Order: sequence, then C-alpha cells, then structure tokens
Amino acid sequence: MSVIKKVLNSSVVLVDDKGKEMIALGKGIGYGKKPGEALEKNQISQLFFPVETPQARQLFYLIENIPSQYFDITNDILSFSEQLLDETVSPLLYLSLTDHIHFAIERHQQGIVLSNKVFWEVKLYYPQEFKIGQYAIGLIENVFQETLPEEEAANIAFHFINARQAGDEKNAQKSVKMIGNIVNLVKYTLGKSLKEDSIHYKRFIVHIRFFVERFLSHEMINDDNMLLFQQVSENYPKAMEDAKKIQQFIYQHYGSKISVDEVTYLAIHINRLLKDAE
Repeated sequence: MSVIKKVLNSSVVLVDDKGKEMIALGKGIGYGKKPGEALEKNQISQLFFPVETPQARQLFYLIENIPSQYFDITNDILSFSEQLLDETVSPLLYLSLTDHIHFAIERHQQGIVLSNKVFWEVKLYYPQEFKIGQYAIGLIENVFQETLPEEEAANIAFHFINARQAGDEKNAQKSVKMIGNIVNLVKYTLGKSLKEDSIHYKRFIVHIRFFVERFLSHEMINDDNMLLFQQVSENYPKAMEDAKKIQQFIYQHYGSKISVDEVTYLAIHINRLLKDAE
C-alpha cells in the first residue's frame, strides 16, 4: 500500500511506497485526495520512479506547463494500448506521449501541419500501433474538440513503435522506411499481385518487421546453416533468387551484408507468397 505525500494534479501524486518517495499515476488518482491518505494498488496505473531521477524532473516540468486533462487522456491511450498489444508499456512513454499530444494540439490550433513521410508505411506495416494512434485522435476530438489529421495517428504510433523497439524516433523512421522498401522490392520482383488479406502475406510482413529490427540492432540470425540454404535454393529457386535481390539491395543501400540464414528465411516466406499468387 502507498501513502499520498503530495497531490501534483488529478492524475499524478507523490507517494511513500515502503519508505521510498515515488511518483504514482492513474486517472483521477489525485482528485479530492489529501496527504496521508492511502492508495490501493487498483487505483494506480503505474508506479513511476523515484523523485530524484531525470525522468521525474521531466514529469514535474510537464505538470507545471500542461493541464491535467492531457495526463488523463494519456492514461486512457496507454490503457487501450496495453489491452491491444497485451504488454505493459514503458513509463517513459507516459512522458513522451503527454508532451506530444499537448504539442500536437497546440500546432493544430496555430495551423501548423507537420507531414509524416512514412504515413502509408506505418498504416500498412504497423496496424496495431496505427490503431492506437487512431484511438488517440478520436479521444482528442471528444475531449478537446480538436479534429487532428489522420497523419497524426501515424505520429502517435511512432511512440509505440519506438517503445517496442527500444529505439529513438530516427531509428523507428528508418525501420518503417526500410520495411516499405523491401516489401515494394518483393512486389516488383514477383511481378504478380499479392493477396494482402492472406495469412501468408501477413506472416511475411511480420517476418520483415522482425528482420528489419534485427538488422538495425545488429542481431541477425547467423547460424551459418548451409544445408538449409542449399535445400531451399534447390526446392524454391525463384524465391531464393528474389531473396538474394533483397540481400543485394540492402548491401547497396545500407552497406551491410545479411547472413545466409536471413536470406534463407526470406526465401521461405517469399515462396509462400508465390504460391498465393498462383
């Protein structure tokens, strides 16, 4: 059980948690509360971090400069994301998302539009994160009566892509763009219309997403399984040819070679796409 030391706003309170001074978050957690009152665990969305951390200082800054409504709406979005993704989000996302939403509404009110150059890639290849973004702009319209452009859903989605990849925004943009380039290359080399609603296509997209994440984090599969490579080459020559084109493309544009194992798994997925297109 945590005991309130200070109410910072209706969604953020300073608590004593087993002798440690911590920041606790929850929608309406501070409303009508006073120091000395106890908080049950089910009232707390996230037990944040000790007050002496840099993240706490950033949160204090946000509290001083952003109305409590923004913290409430972030709580709602993060709750929705945890249900949709079935995973707990990083507390740091609470900070970045609250700040982003406040700035996005401020920009919209001033008539400033920031384009998202990879909007379609985010929408196509990160549908769950994009759905969170759509949910967010729907909430924003209901709460603030501000109708943000659909591109803002992709901007919000980036926060969740970053958090899931443990990267920064620049790396996430590079990841999304790389996925789009690879998928477009496969579509071009196959020369056939792909059934984007098929299970094989969806699995291919998931494989490419994880492949790109491995590539950018320098953690590619590297078992040097030449036997499997030879078997796939003999049984699926067209798919292997196309997989090697991806290997060549990546080397030309990103300056790194991908392993034999990664080429093999790409060929296996491409072969499934070929069967769908027959």
